[in-house]
Amino acid sequence: MLKLLWLYPVVFLIHDAEEILWINPFLNVHKNEAPFDRLPVDRITTGTFAVSVGLIFLVILALCLYISKNTGERRPVFRLLAAVLFMNGITHVLQAIYFTGYTPGVVTSLLLIFPYAYFVWKKDSVKGRILAKYLLAGFVVQIPLALGAVIAGTLLFQS
Repeated sequence: MLKLLWLYPVVFLIHDAEEILWINPFLNVHKNEAPFDRLPVDRITTGTFAVSVGLIFLVILALCLYISKNTGERRPVFRLLAAVLFMNGITHVLQAIYFTGYTPGVVTSLLLIFPYAYFVWKKDSVKGRILAKYLLAGFVVQIPLALGAVIAGTLLFQS
């Protein structure tokens, strides 16, 4: 499980590199569409988004270190981390359906996040109602985490 744990930050970085590279072109095309037409997306730049990703990455590294040192609490926290990443991937797929095309993060969601989560849950034998509870918690956690990081990144790095 420790190998899968330390693969998590790698998967996250590759996924978010895709988002960083394509966030501005995507927002420029869709800034007048819901929900972006009600948000200050002009303040989101490649730099602000990269700072946001960096903040989340620091949290991930801290959690991975904590999990690796606290074997008794390893499973629940790691399951939640995997669920947050998986549900973020689901969000990208839903966005691609909503916008009827490519959205930043959808390719790495399909190619990296979903297989990674599958291997985590298979190795940990998580399924059924237990998995459903983690997925629900992951969905609830990932939205304010992502929004909070974007807001913090925008406040910290204004170009």
